[in-house]
Amino acid sequence: MRQQRYELVPGRLFSRATLFLMLAGVALNVGFNKLMSLLGAPLYLDNIGSILAAALGGPLPGMMAAFLSNMLISIGCASNIYYGIFTILIALTASVFSRRGLLRTIPGCLAAAGVFMLIGGAGGSLLGWFMNGGEIGGISTPMATALHIHGWPAFWAQFAADMAVDFCDKLLTMAIVWTALHFVPPKTYDTLPLGYLYNRDREAARRTAEELLTHGRKTTVHHRLVRLITLALIILAALTTSLAAHFYQKSLMELYMENVSNVASMTARLIDGNQVDSWLANGGQESYRETRLHLLQVFRDTPRLEYLYVYQIREDGCHVVFDFNTLQTPADDVGSVVAIDPDFISYREALLEGKTVPAVSSHSAYGWLITAYAPIQDDSGSTVAYACVDISTVAYIQSVLIYLLRLLTAETAVSLLIIGGALWYAQKMMVIPLNALVVQALAFDRADPEQWLTDPAWTGRTRIRTGDEIETLYRTMCRVEENVSRSVGQLRESERTLRQAAELRRKNQELAEAVRQADASSAAKTEFYSRMSHDMRTPMNGILGLVTLSRDEQSPQVLRENIRKIGEAGNYLLGLINDTLDLSKLESKKLELKPTPFHASEFMDSLNDMLRPSLEEKDITFEIVNHGVRLDVYPLADELRLRQVFMNLLSNAIKFTPAGGAINLTLETRGEETNLAHDRFILRDTGVGMSREFMQTGLFHPFSQEHNSLTTQYAGSGLGLAIVKNLVELMHGTITVESQPGEGTTFTLDLDFTLLDADRARREISGARQPITPPKLAGRTILLCEDNDLNAEIAARLLTHVGARTVRAVNGLDAVERFSKSAPGTFDAILMDIRMPVMDGISAARRIRALDRPDAQTVPIIAMTANAYLEDREQTKAAGMNAHLAKPIDTQALYRTLNGLLR
Repeated sequence: MRQQRYELVPGRLFSRATLFLMLAGVALNVGFNKLMSLLGAPLYLDNIGSILAAALGGPLPGMMAAFLSNMLISIGCASNIYYGIFTILIALTASVFSRRGLLRTIPGCLAAAGVFMLIGGAGGSLLGWFMNGGEIGGISTPMATALHIHGWPAFWAQFAADMAVDFCDKLLTMAIVWTALHFVPPKTYDTLPLGYLYNRDREAARRTAEELLTHGRKTTVHHRLVRLITLALIILAALTTSLAAHFYQKSLMELYMENVSNVASMTARLIDGNQVDSWLANGGQESYRETRLHLLQVFRDTPRLEYLYVYQIREDGCHVVFDFNTLQTPADDVGSVVAIDPDFISYREALLEGKTVPAVSSHSAYGWLITAYAPIQDDSGSTVAYACVDISTVAYIQSVLIYLLRLLTAETAVSLLIIGGALWYAQKMMVIPLNALVVQALAFDRADPEQWLTDPAWTGRTRIRTGDEIETLYRTMCRVEENVSRSVGQLRESERTLRQAAELRRKNQELAEAVRQADASSAAKTEFYSRMSHDMRTPMNGILGLVTLSRDEQSPQVLRENIRKIGEAGNYLLGLINDTLDLSKLESKKLELKPTPFHASEFMDSLNDMLRPSLEEKDITFEIVNHGVRLDVYPLADELRLRQVFMNLLSNAIKFTPAGGAINLTLETRGEETNLAHDRFILRDTGVGMSREFMQTGLFHPFSQEHNSLTTQYAGSGLGLAIVKNLVELMHGTITVESQPGEGTTFTLDLDFTLLDADRARREISGARQPITPPKLAGRTILLCEDNDLNAEIAARLLTHVGARTVRAVNGLDAVERFSKSAPGTFDAILMDIRMPVMDGISAARRIRALDRPDAQTVPIIAMTANAYLEDREQTKAAGMNAHLAKPIDTQALYRTLNGLLR
């Protein structure tokens, strides 16, 4: 499986496959290098094998191939070993390019060639320049020499030639590498650490790369090891380099001091000390000229010799015996006196006494020099002069710098190999095992402990065999996971047994509760039907009785009284039906508020006026007390529904308050903003009150009414407070209640109102209150679609009363046929009932709108139905109807609608 492949591959970085890859890389590097030498081509091509090894095997095989190749190539040319740092860096960089997938593409290979050129060309050129002592040399010598002849400075000629040669070298190298990587055998995809990158199935390569990334190939431990080993090697390299450079410089300086002292002594032996004084007096003697020729020969034949001169040192200074001209300094005349060299001032007394003094290193206007004074003695053994020699230390400084540069390159190359090897070993023995532990721990944390022993992450886990504490930790963790899995399994089995028992008890309880709720529902349904039957039969009985009595009644006054009573009973029955519909809409969230402005003071006065007859009938005192609420404002609210809330509350208060009682409505403010009022309404009565149990369980429930000795005498549907509760919540308000049996009830209502500008509100109210004048329908023809004869007769009379002619259709199909057979423009409007036999009004409206005649799309169609829900209105609108009127038909609403559509 892929996870196992990932975890095993890093552990066998030097498997047979990677070892073969590394050796093949060495062979390719050495082979191509020798081939270029045989052909005499100005190229190296000694990085092909190490780049391929790094691309397929990672940094360590590539770096090892580079280092071993460099060692073998340096056998023929020892100085090549110092260029190993660049071949190792190129291999390391190649592994980075390979991991990013850049070596699979031509642009990526070109970019890699550019980077390799900077490493090998620029770096190698700088190193070669210093190692050659600042002179042109190397494989690019012909090109560099040509550039130098044409006026280029030596350094830039060498640098440009090296870069040009290396550019060609790296382009050819990457061309060979790119070709080779495109023919990687498929069997290497899973045997080499980076072989999967060159899978010709790119999707498979991508998935493998994602899996490797997911499993955390780069870990914190790995990074810490890299930093630790790198820092340790840097410190070690710095110490060894500084110590080696110090001892090398010291020994080289001692060698130079010894050499300059030997040259000075040899020069002193060529001079006859007995002749010094006569030469000072008369330098033109034959012996002087002969000695001068010998000294001149020494001056010319001694390497790095800058100055040679002979001084006789006296109190007044140095008397010149011999001196030679140089390019920078002319010779002093014989017998002239010069000052003692400042570097020898401390040895002045010893020089005057003719003693031997040590050589001195100095840096002055004459350059970096090492100066030695050798005494010249006469036959008596007395020092009569000193032979003085100055040797340049430029070569010494170059030697030290070249040694330091070689040491640094060699140590860097070896350090990189040590870092790679140490990291490989640390990865194999620490990082990979620890990563496997982390992966297994995370998998265990995410898995179901009960199913862990069958989980693929457990059965396919990596076997860690490091032989140390990590292996002990791994085995311990595995035992803990096994024990946890088995313990969790046993615990969950016990839990399942307990849950089954608890579930059985719960189901029994739910069954008992369901039975209780069913009984309660059945009782509530029976109570509802009984109460609705009673509440609907009572006014219906009165209506039918009055109708029977009115048949034979001759007195107009009695008939008018009967009609009035029939209207009252009908209104009561309609109110009961409306309450039931309102509650249904509220509970199904289908009732929508229609905010309009109204005057607060007029609203409160209307409440008082509407309740006055009932209050006077029971001699109940009613008082409105205002504590800070502004009534000269125009709130924006659904006045009809707000009135319904207050009327239900006040009607209940009147109903349950005995004769002679009192009702008090207190208005309080909870604060007011610029256009927002927070009002509180407290309604108190001295009625029969309610029990705490009823307030908690049944007060705001539909068809709920407390039954006790105080309330049984009061009849009602039990819908009012349920409607109030739902309306208040729809208005985003709150309602609370406090009550005690026999002591009365207090309702507290909190509502927020948006306040409108007075002028704007008055304009809107004035427009809404304009009287609806009956439409002038003389000469208009209305298609009346109504299956109920009585309803059709009533509607026809209402329309005939305002001058219209009606044509009746008994169902939807009849309406479609009458409209389609009529001439266009025959009907000015259609009144359409919804529920009818044969074809309903919705279907009929759609059929009419679909007719291919000019007035089918324009004739107004008005729905007249008892279906007053929002979805009913949406259905009629979707069918193409222009308006929706609810039954019983409101005459004013009918006239207003006709006015709007037939204008």
